Parts: sequence; structure tokens; C-alpha cells
Amino acid sequence: MCSECGAIVKKCLSTRIHISSCGSELHRDTNAAINILSLAKQVRDGQSQCNAL
Repeated sequence: MCSECGAIVKKCLSTRIHISSCGSELHRDTNAAINILSLAKQVRDGQSQCNAL
């Protein structure tokens, strides 16, 4: 998932760069870290709809 626009961007595991149609271009691990941080902040603030956590 793009950390900028939320679009799902399918890629092979060997693809190391995340490129989205919104123009976002990051290392895939950086993009993933931003997504995880965003989710953690939502959970902390009670805004998450996720019941699995």
C-alpha cells in the first residue's frame, strides 16, 4: 500500500523500490515502515477499525 495515497501497488518480492501512480518513489522497506507507523498512531489514538490488534 502506498504510504502517500493508499493505493495498492503489487510488486514482486525482489522489487526493492516502491513506485506509485501518485508519484511516490521510496525504498519498499521505508514505505512499509511509514505504513506501520501510521497504523500504530491510529491504534494509539483509538482511531483504528482493526479489531485484530
